Amino acid sequence: MFLGFELLYFTHQLTFIKYQFSYTEVFLNIGICLSIAFTEEILMRGYVLNKFLRHLKPYEALIISSTLFSL
Repeated sequence: MFLGFELLYFTHQLTFIKYQFSYTEVFLNIGICLSIAFTEEILMRGYVLNKFLRHLKPYEALIISSTLFSL
């Protein structure tokens, strides 16, 4: 994706009209991304894996949990 951006930028097919930078938006986006990752880890590793470990062998539970987590 970076290569495509550079190609478009240096061939003057991509130009910036207005540039705005807001620290509030940056920190808000970082906070949202971290909270999503944290919640997903707790949900998949904490809840789903423990439920599978109760009913399956450990390696089977890890494989199924990892497969679900990758989706």
